[in-house]
Amino acid sequence: MKEKIFLLLIVLCSTKLCIAQSQEILDIAAQYPGENAVLKNNSEHLIFYFEEGKLVAKSEVKQEIVLLSDIALSIFNTSNIYHSSFHKLISMEGYSHVPNKKSYQTIKAGILKTTSSKNDNIFFDDDKVSVIGFSGLAKYAYTESNYTVEHTQLAFLPLFHFQSYIPSIENTFKMTVPKTVHIKTILKDIDSSMLETFVEENKNSITYTWTAKNMGRFKTYDNAPSIPVGMPRIIPYITDYTLPKTNKKIELISDKKSLYKFLYHFIANVNKESDTALQHKVSELTKNCKTDYCKAEEIYKWVQENIKYVAFEDSMGGFIPREAAAICQRKFGDCKDMTSLLVAMYRAAGLKAYFTWIGTRDKPYSYEDVPLPIVSNHMICSWKNEDKWIFVDGTHSSILLGVPPHHLQGKEAFISIDSNTFEIAKVPEIDAQNNILEDSTWVSISEQNELQGRVKISYFGYPAWDMKSVMKYNNENDRDKTIKSISIRGSNKYFQKSSTHEYIGDHVCFYSDFGVKDYIQKSGKEMYVNLNLLRYNSDQKVDNLEQRKVPIENKYKSITKQVVCLEIPAGFELSYLPEDASNKIEGVWGYDIKYRKIGNKVYCIKEYVESFLYLDKKLFVQHNQLVNELNSHYKESIILKAK
Repeated sequence: MKEKIFLLLIVLCSTKLCIAQSQEILDIAAQYPGENAVLKNNSEHLIFYFEEGKLVAKSEVKQEIVLLSDIALSIFNTSNIYHSSFHKLISMEGYSHVPNKKSYQTIKAGILKTTSSKNDNIFFDDDKVSVIGFSGLAKYAYTESNYTVEHTQLAFLPLFHFQSYIPSIENTFKMTVPKTVHIKTILKDIDSSMLETFVEENKNSITYTWTAKNMGRFKTYDNAPSIPVGMPRIIPYITDYTLPKTNKKIELISDKKSLYKFLYHFIANVNKESDTALQHKVSELTKNCKTDYCKAEEIYKWVQENIKYVAFEDSMGGFIPREAAAICQRKFGDCKDMTSLLVAMYRAAGLKAYFTWIGTRDKPYSYEDVPLPIVSNHMICSWKNEDKWIFVDGTHSSILLGVPPHHLQGKEAFISIDSNTFEIAKVPEIDAQNNILEDSTWVSISEQNELQGRVKISYFGYPAWDMKSVMKYNNENDRDKTIKSISIRGSNKYFQKSSTHEYIGDHVCFYSDFGVKDYIQKSGKEMYVNLNLLRYNSDQKVDNLEQRKVPIENKYKSITKQVVCLEIPAGFELSYLPEDASNKIEGVWGYDIKYRKIGNKVYCIKEYVESFLYLDKKLFVQHNQLVNELNSHYKESIILKAK
């Protein structure tokens, strides 16, 4: 009898729990109308403990996603768990919680597969993704993923994000550390007032908890810096710890100096032995050089032309450069390998060259604010030419010596001078007048009112180097498509008749003969021709001004010049020419439009100057006003009248 009563109580409690759970899901659906899914619970517990005289770190992660639409059933029917040798997957499991009348049925999920996590920019790495597959899903079901990851390298602890691409109800990051472990945290893109914090202390450890509730989904925007810019996150790191019993203190990373010590040991033993073949190649390349700059340039061009960039990341192998002699012989390598080769060859030529860690513009950190390895994701060579640093990136096959790749502009370079000495130098931003696009169009009007013309597009600076890289790996058919993509103008009735391109010194030119059907508008004896065949920046208006928190990112500063020349057809004369127009945001961007009649030709001459890499939110309103003005000018047409 007691057993029966006990079982009855269990059933009643389970029923109450399921009913409460069902009501909770309905409340979530009411709170988030129109959403496909909501992250009900996103939690990570980072736990540190000592085991066999070592400090061990692991994360216990749990995620619950509520499915609020039929679409969600196919979008969220799997869960991807990413791991690597630095973040070793220990265990994982998943469940589908499916509504069944007034209760929920729990179905254990299957482990579908574990494969390499593909990155288009990486030839090989040891990143893996394991996939959990959920079954029996229905509207108002929710999925549950649980997994544990061991962090094998304490210098590479995981970041935790308090926001996701779907709305989230509760995001909790918890850390439990022994009292002899000293840990710091850095908050990015979130104010501490938005977090509920809690500290619990017991005899041997301290647990810290941060919780962010009811976070809307993280919105992505066009022309925005890459993630994680703008996404609220916490960055934990260990500064030092003391081993139990021995009381031995272990220093990790606490500032720039200790970060340098950590990074330096990856390059300390590289290229210790000189290589005769490498020295001979350097002598051959520089035999006619009278200046250091000539030596640096000849070596750099040889590396660009002869060493193929192949990214290769495998555990700690992703941090240790390979020997220069081996790279010279193999004729391929990743960024740190090409840096190893450049440093060795430059030093063999008597130049002051150094290994340099750097973060691309994808990494929104400085070494002062975040003295951690995550600040860097790239390696280059820094050469001291008299008193000026020249940053040399062997991975770019077209760029000139002395110009940093555009994704390194404005970034901090962490330069290794010797075992105890480093320097942090800022990579310069290249002025707009060095990056020019000139677009010239000559058009005439056929008897069928079809626009006929030819185009010449010339690229200088960054635009030229980018296009050279694109064309280098294109076959003939792809090249024609590329030229069409940059030549198309007027309307979607544009058609390309022929195309070609050529390299002239440091710049590249593209040519196209084309036609545009049904472009000319007629009314009685008048013919309306809009010479704004290209409408630069017309679609750059910022939507949702109040919601967008991240700046507009520009690839590089530049000047764009466009000229359209129309030959007035026989039997017509010009009866209306639009007025000139210009405006600008000082030091940011602006436009200038002029119309001129010279002989029997009408010219529309436009110039755009963009002098920013990042457009701050405080300028969005002014930016939108400028775009609106520009679009109003694009509506202007010249009027030709029959004589």
